[in-house]
Amino acid sequence: MGTTVTPYELSGLSGEESWALFRRKAALINGRSSGGEGGGGGAVAINNNADDDDLVFRIGKRLVEECKGFPLALTILATIMRFKTFNIQEWETILNTMKVRGGSNNDVIVSVLMICYNEMESPLKRCFSYCYSLLPVRNSTIEKKKLIQLWMAQGLLEEEEEEDAAYIFKD
Repeated sequence: MGTTVTPYELSGLSGEESWALFRRKAALINGRSSGGEGGGGGAVAINNNADDDDLVFRIGKRLVEECKGFPLALTILATIMRFKTFNIQEWETILNTMKVRGGSNNDVIVSVLMICYNEMESPLKRCFSYCYSLLPVRNSTIEKKKLIQLWMAQGLLEEEEEEDAAYIFKD
């Protein structure tokens, strides 16, 4: 009869690997670490206040812990944080949201996706919802040009936004 293959259990990234990924995707550097990981190449200094830098880094590390080593969660969350102002209150709000939504390992990805969705501007939320309703089957694909045309036909995009939408889905 057939043989049974034992599944390979994937483990998450280590704390150090998670922090390195988060820093790279969020483009976090400060004066003391600009020469190391994440330095240069599009990375931005947080601000001129070393105490605020340290606090943002501490909050960032706590966000990394909440992601439990999941690369997808780390990448999405870091990208959200990259485009936020380096306002301590905004960072703490995201951290508190992660803590409230957190729980089992399965909840981490859903929590991060919900934060991402809630951070979207309203027109982008409509486009995202349209994609979800259009492609209910997992692993479905659609050509990006066709998708943008469908959004425009449904009135989800204004003509001037077409270029922005194309940028969002750029390869």
